Amino acid sequence: MGSQSKQKLESYDALTWKHRLAFRAFRGVATAIGILDRITGVAGRRNGALIYPPSGPGSLGDEAMANGVAESLRAAGVSPVKLFARRGVVEWPSIPGVERYEREPASAIASLARLLKLFRRYRYVFVVGADCIDGHYAVQNSVRLLTVVDAAARAGCVSTLLGSSFSDRAHPDSCEALRHMSHSARICARDPVSQDRIASVTGRTPLLVADAAFLVEPVALSTQLDPLADWIEAQRDRKRIILGVNFNHQVFPHGTPAEKVDALLESFAVALKTMADESPDLSVLLIPHDYRGANTDPTYAARLHERLAPDLGDRLMTVPGRCVPGEIAAIVDRIDAVFSARMHLAILSFNRGKPVACVRYQGKFIGLFRHFGLDDLYLSGDEATDPARLKALLKDLIDYRDAISILVRSGLPRTRELARLNLPEKVRPPTSDTSQGVWRSLPTSIDAHHAPALATNGATAHQSSRPMQPKLVH
Repeated sequence: MGSQSKQKLESYDALTWKHRLAFRAFRGVATAIGILDRITGVAGRRNGALIYPPSGPGSLGDEAMANGVAESLRAAGVSPVKLFARRGVVEWPSIPGVERYEREPASAIASLARLLKLFRRYRYVFVVGADCIDGHYAVQNSVRLLTVVDAAARAGCVSTLLGSSFSDRAHPDSCEALRHMSHSARICARDPVSQDRIASVTGRTPLLVADAAFLVEPVALSTQLDPLADWIEAQRDRKRIILGVNFNHQVFPHGTPAEKVDALLESFAVALKTMADESPDLSVLLIPHDYRGANTDPTYAARLHERLAPDLGDRLMTVPGRCVPGEIAAIVDRIDAVFSARMHLAILSFNRGKPVACVRYQGKFIGLFRHFGLDDLYLSGDEATDPARLKALLKDLIDYRDAISILVRSGLPRTRELARLNLPEKVRPPTSDTSQGVWRSLPTSIDAHHAPALATNGATAHQSSRPMQPKLVH
Protein backbone atom coordinates (compact mmCIF):
# COMPACT_ATOMS: atom_id res chain seq x y z
CA MET A 1 0.00 0.00 0.00
CA GLY A 2 1.43 3.37 -1.01
CA SER A 3 1.99 6.15 1.51
CA GLN A 4 -0.83 8.27 0.01
CA SER A 5 -3.32 5.38 0.24
CA LYS A 6 -2.17 4.61 3.76
CA GLN A 7 -2.68 8.22 4.83
CA LYS A 8 -6.17 8.20 3.30
CA LEU A 9 -7.01 4.97 5.14
CA GLU A 10 -5.71 6.32 8.45
CA SER A 11 -7.73 9.53 7.92
CA TYR A 12 -10.87 7.51 7.23
CA ASP A 13 -10.25 5.33 10.26
CA ALA A 14 -9.67 8.23 12.63
CA LEU A 15 -12.45 9.35 14.98
CA THR A 16 -11.71 13.06 15.37
CA TRP A 17 -13.09 15.56 17.86
CA LYS A 18 -15.43 16.77 15.11
CA HIS A 19 -16.94 13.31 14.76
CA ARG A 20 -17.33 12.97 18.52
CA LEU A 21 -19.04 16.35 18.73
CA ALA A 22 -21.38 15.54 15.82
CA PHE A 23 -22.36 12.15 17.25
CA ARG A 24 -22.93 13.67 20.71
CA ALA A 25 -25.19 16.36 19.24
CA PHE A 26 -27.00 13.71 17.19
CA ARG A 27 -27.77 11.71 20.35
CA GLY A 28 -28.82 14.86 22.21
CA VAL A 29 -31.30 15.95 19.55
CA ALA A 30 -32.63 12.38 19.29
CA THR A 31 -33.24 12.37 23.05
CA ALA A 32 -35.14 15.67 22.80
CA ILE A 33 -37.24 14.28 19.94
CA GLY A 34 -38.12 11.24 22.01
CA ILE A 35 -39.27 13.36 24.94
CA LEU A 36 -41.24 15.77 22.76
CA ASP A 37 -42.94 13.06 20.71
CA ARG A 38 -44.02 11.17 23.83
CA ILE A 39 -45.57 14.34 25.23
CA THR A 40 -47.36 15.26 22.00
CA GLY A 41 -48.38 11.71 21.08
CA VAL A 42 -46.46 11.71 17.80
CA ALA A 43 -44.51 8.60 18.81
CA GLY A 44 -47.71 6.55 18.85
CA ARG A 45 -48.49 7.50 15.24
CA ARG A 46 -45.28 6.19 13.73
CA ASN A 47 -45.40 3.14 11.46
CA GLY A 48 -43.21 1.13 9.12
CA ALA A 49 -39.54 0.26 9.40
CA LEU A 50 -36.23 1.84 8.41
CA ILE A 51 -33.19 -0.31 7.59
CA TYR A 52 -29.74 1.28 7.91
CA PRO A 53 -26.95 -0.72 6.17
CA PRO A 54 -23.30 -0.73 7.28
CA SER A 55 -21.98 0.65 4.00
CA GLY A 56 -22.84 1.44 0.41
CA PRO A 57 -24.12 -1.14 -2.10
CA GLY A 58 -22.11 -3.93 -3.67
CA SER A 59 -21.74 -6.37 -0.78
CA LEU A 60 -23.82 -9.53 -1.11
CA GLY A 61 -23.65 -9.92 2.67
CA ASP A 62 -25.05 -6.49 3.54
CA GLU A 63 -27.75 -6.88 0.91
CA ALA A 64 -28.62 -10.37 2.19
CA MET A 65 -29.14 -9.15 5.76
CA ALA A 66 -31.32 -6.27 4.59
CA ASN A 67 -33.16 -8.68 2.28
CA GLY A 68 -33.87 -11.15 5.08
CA VAL A 69 -35.21 -8.52 7.45
CA ALA A 70 -37.28 -6.72 4.79
CA GLU A 71 -38.95 -9.91 3.58
CA SER A 72 -39.75 -10.94 7.14
CA LEU A 73 -41.24 -7.53 7.91
CA ARG A 74 -43.37 -7.74 4.79
CA ALA A 75 -44.58 -11.20 5.86
CA ALA A 76 -45.52 -9.71 9.24
CA GLY A 77 -47.53 -6.93 7.56
CA VAL A 78 -45.13 -4.07 8.35
CA SER A 79 -45.33 -1.27 5.79
CA PRO A 80 -43.67 0.77 4.48
CA VAL A 81 -40.15 -0.66 4.69
CA LYS A 82 -37.49 1.86 3.69
CA LEU A 83 -33.76 1.37 3.14
CA PHE A 84 -31.44 4.26 3.93
CA ALA A 85 -29.40 3.90 0.74
CA ARG A 86 -25.88 4.80 1.73
CA ARG A 87 -23.65 6.02 -1.07
CA GLY A 88 -21.20 3.72 -2.86
CA VAL A 89 -19.41 2.95 -6.11
CA VAL A 90 -22.33 0.93 -7.56
CA GLU A 91 -26.11 1.28 -7.38
CA TRP A 92 -28.38 -0.42 -4.88
CA PRO A 93 -30.25 -3.38 -6.36
CA SER A 94 -33.98 -3.93 -5.93
CA ILE A 95 -34.15 -5.78 -2.62
CA PRO A 96 -37.24 -7.96 -2.02
CA GLY A 97 -39.35 -6.51 0.78
CA VAL A 98 -37.93 -2.98 0.50
CA GLU A 99 -40.62 -0.61 -0.77
CA ARG A 100 -38.77 2.70 -0.60
CA TYR A 101 -35.20 3.97 -0.81
CA GLU A 102 -33.88 7.07 0.94
CA ARG A 103 -30.77 8.30 -0.85
CA GLU A 104 -28.07 9.35 1.59
CA PRO A 105 -27.09 13.04 1.40
CA ALA A 106 -23.50 13.79 0.41
CA SER A 107 -22.75 15.64 3.65
CA ALA A 108 -22.22 13.59 6.81
CA ILE A 109 -24.02 16.21 8.91
CA ALA A 110 -26.92 16.32 6.45
CA SER A 111 -27.07 12.52 6.63
CA LEU A 112 -27.48 12.58 10.41
CA ALA A 113 -30.10 15.33 10.13
CA ARG A 114 -32.07 13.25 7.61
CA LEU A 115 -32.01 10.30 10.00
CA LEU A 116 -33.50 12.44 12.78
CA LYS A 117 -36.45 13.27 10.50
CA LEU A 118 -36.90 9.61 9.61
CA PHE A 119 -36.90 8.60 13.28
CA ARG A 120 -40.10 10.64 13.66
CA ARG A 121 -41.83 8.73 10.85
CA TYR A 122 -40.79 5.12 11.41
CA ARG A 123 -41.62 2.96 14.39
CA TYR A 124 -38.90 0.36 13.85
CA VAL A 125 -35.24 0.99 13.05
CA PHE A 126 -32.87 -1.86 12.12
CA VAL A 127 -29.14 -1.20 11.87
CA VAL A 128 -27.17 -3.86 9.98
CA GLY A 129 -24.09 -4.19 12.15
CA ALA A 130 -22.58 -7.22 10.38
CA ASP A 131 -18.82 -7.33 11.03
CA CYS A 132 -18.49 -3.54 11.10
CA ILE A 133 -19.19 -2.62 14.74
CA ASP A 134 -15.81 -3.49 16.24
CA GLY A 135 -13.75 -0.96 14.29
CA HIS A 136 -11.81 -3.56 12.31
CA TYR A 137 -12.53 -1.90 8.97
CA ALA A 138 -13.08 1.75 10.00
CA VAL A 139 -13.69 2.93 13.54
CA GLN A 140 -15.50 6.04 12.33
CA ASN A 141 -18.14 3.94 10.57
CA SER A 142 -18.31 1.53 13.51
CA VAL A 143 -19.13 4.33 15.95
CA ARG A 144 -21.60 5.81 13.46
CA LEU A 145 -23.52 2.52 13.27
CA LEU A 146 -23.66 2.15 17.04
CA THR A 147 -24.65 5.80 17.46
CA VAL A 148 -27.55 5.38 15.00
CA VAL A 149 -28.84 2.43 17.06
CA ASP A 150 -28.51 4.46 20.25
CA ALA A 151 -30.05 7.66 18.84
CA ALA A 152 -33.02 5.80 17.31
CA ALA A 153 -33.80 4.25 20.68
CA ARG A 154 -33.52 7.62 22.43
CA ALA A 155 -35.84 9.13 19.82
CA GLY A 156 -38.51 6.62 20.80
CA CYS A 157 -38.13 4.07 17.99
CA VAL A 158 -37.95 0.33 18.55
CA SER A 159 -34.27 0.20 17.67
CA THR A 160 -32.36 -3.00 16.87
CA LEU A 161 -28.72 -3.70 16.16
CA LEU A 162 -29.14 -6.77 13.97
CA GLY A 163 -27.03 -9.82 14.76
CA SER A 164 -23.40 -8.78 14.52
CA SER A 165 -19.93 -10.19 14.95
CA PHE A 166 -17.47 -8.76 17.44
CA SER A 167 -13.76 -9.53 17.32
CA ASP A 168 -11.41 -9.99 20.26
CA ARG A 169 -9.44 -6.95 19.01
CA ALA A 170 -12.21 -4.37 19.02
CA HIS A 171 -11.25 -0.70 18.86
CA PRO A 172 -11.59 1.17 22.20
CA ASP A 173 -13.92 3.76 20.61
CA SER A 174 -16.26 1.01 19.44
CA CYS A 175 -16.27 -0.53 22.90
CA GLU A 176 -17.03 2.88 24.41
CA ALA A 177 -19.99 3.41 22.04
CA LEU A 178 -21.39 0.00 22.97
CA ARG A 179 -21.02 0.66 26.69
CA HIS A 180 -23.05 3.89 26.43
CA MET A 181 -25.84 2.38 24.34
CA SER A 182 -29.38 3.12 25.51
CA HIS A 183 -30.79 0.18 27.48
CA SER A 184 -33.97 0.36 25.42
CA ALA A 185 -32.00 -0.57 22.28
CA ARG A 186 -32.01 -4.22 21.24
CA ILE A 187 -28.44 -5.49 20.80
CA CYS A 188 -28.13 -8.80 18.95
CA ALA A 189 -25.04 -10.99 18.55
CA ARG A 190 -25.06 -13.49 15.73
CA ASP A 191 -22.99 -16.19 17.42
CA PRO A 192 -22.11 -17.26 20.98
CA VAL A 193 -18.49 -16.12 20.63
CA SER A 194 -19.51 -12.56 19.72
CA GLN A 195 -22.17 -12.62 22.43
CA ASP A 196 -19.53 -13.37 25.05
CA ARG A 197 -17.19 -10.71 23.70
CA ILE A 198 -19.86 -7.98 23.71
CA ALA A 199 -20.94 -8.99 27.22
CA SER A 200 -17.37 -8.77 28.48
CA VAL A 201 -17.03 -5.25 27.07
CA THR A 202 -20.40 -3.85 28.14
CA GLY A 203 -21.46 -5.91 31.15
CA ARG A 204 -24.72 -6.40 29.25
CA THR A 205 -25.53 -9.72 27.59
CA PRO A 206 -26.83 -9.19 24.05
CA LEU A 207 -29.58 -11.33 22.59
CA LEU A 208 -28.17 -14.40 20.87
CA VAL A 209 -29.50 -14.65 17.33
CA ALA A 210 -28.34 -16.04 14.00
CA ASP A 211 -27.43 -13.86 11.03
CA ALA A 212 -30.43 -12.19 9.38
CA ALA A 213 -29.31 -13.65 6.03
CA PHE A 214 -30.72 -16.98 7.25
CA LEU A 215 -34.12 -15.39 6.52
CA VAL A 216 -33.36 -15.07 2.78
CA GLU A 217 -35.37 -17.31 0.43
CA PRO A 218 -34.40 -18.28 -3.14
CA VAL A 219 -35.87 -16.34 -6.07
CA ALA A 220 -36.16 -17.16 -9.75
CA LEU A 221 -32.96 -16.61 -11.71
CA SER A 222 -32.83 -13.63 -14.06
CA THR A 223 -32.28 -14.17 -17.79
CA GLN A 224 -28.64 -13.04 -17.46
CA LEU A 225 -28.07 -16.30 -15.56
CA ASP A 226 -29.48 -18.55 -18.31
CA PRO A 227 -25.94 -19.60 -19.40
CA LEU A 228 -25.19 -20.59 -15.80
CA ALA A 229 -28.42 -22.57 -15.46
CA ASP A 230 -27.58 -24.39 -18.72
CA TRP A 231 -24.05 -25.13 -17.48
CA ILE A 232 -25.31 -26.55 -14.17
CA GLU A 233 -27.80 -28.75 -16.03
CA ALA A 234 -25.03 -30.01 -18.32
CA GLN A 235 -22.84 -30.91 -15.32
CA ARG A 236 -25.77 -32.75 -13.77
CA ASP A 237 -26.35 -34.68 -16.99
CA ARG A 238 -22.71 -35.81 -16.82
CA LYS A 239 -23.11 -36.85 -13.14
CA ARG A 240 -20.48 -34.36 -12.01
CA ILE A 241 -20.05 -32.94 -8.50
CA ILE A 242 -20.21 -29.14 -8.50
CA LEU A 243 -18.07 -27.25 -5.99
CA GLY A 244 -18.79 -23.55 -5.51
CA VAL A 245 -15.68 -21.47 -4.74
CA ASN A 246 -15.22 -17.89 -3.56
CA PHE A 247 -11.88 -16.07 -3.27
CA ASN A 248 -11.59 -13.07 -0.94
CA HIS A 249 -8.40 -11.04 -0.68
CA GLN A 250 -9.65 -9.46 2.57
CA VAL A 251 -8.85 -12.55 4.63
CA PHE A 252 -5.59 -10.73 5.29
CA PRO A 253 -5.33 -7.48 7.31
CA HIS A 254 -5.18 -4.04 5.69
CA GLY A 255 -1.78 -3.32 4.21
CA THR A 256 -0.87 -6.94 3.48
CA PRO A 257 1.61 -7.06 0.56
CA ALA A 258 0.09 -7.98 -2.80
CA GLU A 259 2.55 -10.87 -3.02
CA LYS A 260 0.83 -12.63 -0.13
CA VAL A 261 -2.60 -12.28 -1.78
CA ASP A 262 -1.08 -13.61 -5.00
CA ALA A 263 0.32 -16.58 -3.06
CA LEU A 264 -3.16 -17.35 -1.74
CA LEU A 265 -4.63 -17.13 -5.24
CA GLU A 266 -1.93 -19.49 -6.53
CA SER A 267 -2.67 -21.90 -3.68
CA PHE A 268 -6.36 -21.92 -4.67
CA ALA A 269 -5.40 -22.60 -8.28
CA VAL A 270 -2.98 -25.42 -7.45
CA ALA A 271 -5.33 -27.11 -4.97
CA LEU A 272 -8.33 -26.93 -7.30
CA LYS A 273 -6.34 -28.12 -10.32
CA THR A 274 -4.96 -31.06 -8.34
CA MET A 275 -8.43 -31.94 -7.09
CA ALA A 276 -9.83 -31.76 -10.63
CA ASP A 277 -6.99 -33.90 -12.01
CA GLU A 278 -7.62 -36.58 -9.39
CA SER A 279 -11.43 -36.38 -9.71
CA PRO A 280 -12.59 -36.13 -13.34
CA ASP A 281 -16.18 -35.87 -12.08
CA LEU A 282 -15.49 -32.62 -10.18
CA SER A 283 -16.62 -29.26 -11.62
CA VAL A 284 -15.89 -25.80 -10.18
CA LEU A 285 -18.22 -22.80 -10.07
CA LEU A 286 -16.55 -19.50 -9.11
CA ILE A 287 -18.93 -17.25 -7.12
CA PRO A 288 -18.01 -13.56 -6.66
CA HIS A 289 -19.52 -11.95 -3.57
CA ASP A 290 -18.40 -8.32 -3.32
CA TYR A 291 -18.59 -5.72 -6.10
CA ARG A 292 -17.38 -2.62 -4.27
CA GLY A 293 -14.53 -1.23 -6.34
CA ALA A 294 -12.28 -2.49 -9.11
CA ASN A 295 -9.95 -4.74 -7.12
CA THR A 296 -12.44 -7.10 -5.53
CA ASP A 297 -14.13 -10.50 -5.99
CA PRO A 298 -14.89 -10.36 -9.75
CA THR A 299 -11.29 -9.36 -10.44
CA TYR A 300 -9.88 -12.30 -8.51
CA ALA A 301 -12.51 -14.68 -9.89
CA ALA A 302 -11.40 -13.70 -13.41
CA ARG A 303 -7.76 -14.32 -12.54
CA LEU A 304 -8.57 -17.70 -10.99
CA HIS A 305 -10.75 -18.63 -13.96
CA GLU A 306 -7.91 -17.78 -16.36
CA ARG A 307 -5.51 -19.91 -14.31
CA LEU A 308 -7.84 -22.95 -14.21
CA ALA A 309 -9.47 -22.82 -17.65
CA PRO A 310 -6.73 -24.68 -19.60
CA ASP A 311 -7.03 -27.69 -17.28
CA LEU A 312 -10.73 -27.79 -16.36
CA GLY A 313 -12.27 -26.80 -19.70
CA ASP A 314 -16.06 -27.20 -19.60
CA ARG A 315 -15.89 -28.19 -15.94
CA LEU A 316 -15.30 -24.52 -15.00
CA MET A 317 -17.77 -21.64 -14.82
CA THR A 318 -17.95 -18.21 -13.18
CA VAL A 319 -21.30 -16.75 -12.10
CA PRO A 320 -21.96 -14.08 -14.75
CA GLY A 321 -22.82 -10.62 -13.49
CA ARG A 322 -24.00 -9.33 -10.14
CA CYS A 323 -26.70 -11.33 -8.36
CA VAL A 324 -29.18 -10.50 -5.62
CA PRO A 325 -29.03 -12.69 -2.48
CA GLY A 326 -32.07 -14.76 -3.44
CA GLU A 327 -30.43 -15.67 -6.75
CA ILE A 328 -27.26 -16.83 -4.99
CA ALA A 329 -29.47 -18.92 -2.69
CA ALA A 330 -31.11 -20.48 -5.75
CA ILE A 331 -27.70 -21.14 -7.35
CA VAL A 332 -26.17 -22.88 -4.33
CA ASP A 333 -29.37 -24.92 -4.02
CA ARG A 334 -28.36 -26.54 -7.34
CA ILE A 335 -24.74 -27.41 -6.48
CA ASP A 336 -23.14 -29.91 -4.11
CA ALA A 337 -20.74 -28.06 -1.80
CA VAL A 338 -19.26 -24.61 -1.22
CA PHE A 339 -15.79 -23.42 -0.28
CA SER A 340 -15.98 -19.75 0.64
CA ALA A 341 -13.75 -16.98 1.92
CA ARG A 342 -16.84 -14.78 2.45
CA MET A 343 -19.16 -15.41 5.36
CA HIS A 344 -22.50 -14.62 3.74
CA LEU A 345 -21.96 -16.99 0.86
CA ALA A 346 -21.37 -19.59 3.56
CA ILE A 347 -24.59 -18.55 5.33
CA LEU A 348 -26.70 -18.66 2.16
CA SER A 349 -25.22 -22.12 1.47
CA PHE A 350 -25.84 -23.44 4.98
CA ASN A 351 -29.37 -22.10 4.64
CA ARG A 352 -29.89 -24.41 1.67
CA GLY A 353 -28.53 -27.38 3.62
CA LYS A 354 -25.19 -27.44 1.82
CA PRO A 355 -21.82 -28.58 3.19
CA VAL A 356 -19.45 -25.63 3.55
CA ALA A 357 -15.76 -25.11 4.29
CA CYS A 358 -14.13 -21.69 4.62
CA VAL A 359 -11.06 -19.54 4.82
CA ARG A 360 -11.68 -17.74 8.10
CA TYR A 361 -10.77 -14.21 9.18
CA GLN A 362 -11.60 -11.92 12.12
CA GLY A 363 -12.58 -15.01 14.10
CA LYS A 364 -16.17 -14.79 12.87
CA PHE A 365 -16.48 -18.15 11.11
CA ILE A 366 -15.88 -19.99 14.37
CA GLY A 367 -19.16 -18.81 15.87
CA LEU A 368 -21.07 -19.45 12.63
CA PHE A 369 -19.89 -23.07 12.41
CA ARG A 370 -20.85 -23.67 16.04
CA HIS A 371 -24.49 -23.14 15.09
CA PHE A 372 -24.19 -26.47 13.27
CA GLY A 373 -21.90 -28.37 15.62
CA LEU A 374 -19.05 -28.21 13.10
CA ASP A 375 -15.39 -27.53 13.69
CA ASP A 376 -12.13 -27.75 11.73
CA LEU A 377 -13.81 -27.09 8.38
CA TYR A 378 -11.88 -23.87 7.92
CA LEU A 379 -8.33 -22.57 7.54
CA SER A 380 -6.78 -19.20 8.28
CA GLY A 381 -5.53 -17.11 5.38
CA ASP A 382 -1.94 -18.03 6.21
CA GLU A 383 -2.77 -21.73 6.40
CA ALA A 384 -4.64 -21.58 3.08
CA THR A 385 -1.49 -20.40 1.26
CA ASP A 386 -0.26 -24.00 1.59
CA PRO A 387 -1.77 -25.83 -1.42
CA ALA A 388 -1.40 -29.25 0.22
CA ARG A 389 -3.30 -28.16 3.30
CA LEU A 390 -5.95 -26.42 1.23
CA LYS A 391 -6.40 -29.46 -0.98
CA ALA A 392 -6.80 -31.69 2.09
CA LEU A 393 -9.63 -29.50 3.36
CA LEU A 394 -11.33 -29.49 -0.05
CA LYS A 395 -11.03 -33.27 -0.28
CA ASP A 396 -12.64 -33.65 3.14
CA LEU A 397 -15.44 -31.31 2.11
CA ILE A 398 -16.19 -33.39 -1.01
CA ASP A 399 -15.67 -36.83 0.53
CA TYR A 400 -17.78 -36.10 3.61
CA ARG A 401 -20.36 -33.84 1.98
CA ASP A 402 -23.31 -36.09 2.80
CA ALA A 403 -22.35 -36.42 6.46
CA ILE A 404 -21.78 -32.68 6.80
CA SER A 405 -25.14 -32.00 5.13
CA ILE A 406 -26.84 -34.18 7.75
CA LEU A 407 -25.39 -32.04 10.53
CA VAL A 408 -26.28 -28.82 8.72
CA ARG A 409 -29.82 -30.06 8.20
CA SER A 410 -30.20 -30.98 11.85
CA GLY A 411 -28.96 -27.57 13.03
CA LEU A 412 -30.81 -25.41 10.54
CA PRO A 413 -34.30 -25.28 12.12
CA ARG A 414 -32.88 -23.91 15.37
CA THR A 415 -30.56 -21.54 13.50
CA ARG A 416 -33.40 -20.12 11.42
CA GLU A 417 -35.47 -19.68 14.56
CA LEU A 418 -32.55 -17.75 16.08
CA ALA A 419 -32.45 -15.59 12.95
CA ARG A 420 -36.12 -14.69 13.48
CA LEU A 421 -35.19 -13.31 16.92
CA ASN A 422 -33.53 -10.36 15.16
CA LEU A 423 -37.08 -9.02 14.83
CA PRO A 424 -39.03 -7.67 17.81
CA GLU A 425 -41.76 -10.08 18.88
CA LYS A 426 -44.61 -7.89 17.60
CA VAL A 427 -43.29 -7.98 14.03
CA ARG A 428 -41.89 -11.50 14.03
CA PRO A 429 -43.55 -13.53 11.26
CA PRO A 430 -44.72 -17.08 11.97
CA THR A 431 -42.30 -19.88 11.25
CA SER A 432 -42.72 -21.14 7.71
CA ASP A 433 -42.13 -24.72 6.64
CA THR A 434 -39.65 -24.55 3.77
CA SER A 435 -38.21 -28.01 4.34
CA GLN A 436 -39.21 -29.37 0.95
CA GLY A 437 -37.41 -26.58 -0.85
CA VAL A 438 -34.30 -26.87 1.30
CA TRP A 439 -33.90 -30.61 1.55
CA ARG A 440 -35.14 -32.02 -1.73
CA SER A 441 -31.58 -32.82 -2.89
CA LEU A 442 -30.18 -34.06 0.44
CA PRO A 443 -29.72 -37.69 1.51
CA THR A 444 -32.15 -39.14 4.03
CA SER A 445 -29.55 -41.36 5.66
CA ILE A 446 -25.80 -41.68 6.04
CA ASP A 447 -24.19 -44.54 4.16
CA ALA A 448 -21.49 -46.78 5.57
CA HIS A 449 -18.72 -44.69 4.05
CA HIS A 450 -19.75 -41.57 5.96
CA ALA A 451 -21.03 -43.07 9.21
CA PRO A 452 -17.56 -43.25 10.87
CA ALA A 453 -17.16 -39.49 10.49
CA LEU A 454 -20.11 -38.92 12.79
CA ALA A 455 -19.30 -41.70 15.20
CA THR A 456 -15.63 -40.87 15.73
CA ASN A 457 -15.30 -37.15 15.06
CA GLY A 458 -13.66 -37.83 11.74
CA ALA A 459 -11.26 -40.57 12.88
CA THR A 460 -11.59 -42.98 9.96
CA ALA A 461 -9.59 -45.98 8.90
CA HIS A 462 -7.66 -43.92 6.34
CA GLN A 463 -7.01 -40.94 8.63
CA SER A 464 -3.28 -41.56 8.81
CA SER A 465 -2.95 -40.99 5.07
CA ARG A 466 -4.82 -37.70 5.16
CA PRO A 467 -3.33 -34.37 6.38
CA MET A 468 -6.51 -33.47 8.27
CA GLN A 469 -10.06 -34.65 8.90
CA PRO A 470 -13.12 -32.57 9.68
CA LYS A 471 -14.03 -32.60 13.34
CA LEU A 472 -17.79 -32.97 13.64
CA VAL A 473 -18.85 -31.74 17.07
CA HIS A 474 -22.17 -32.83 18.53
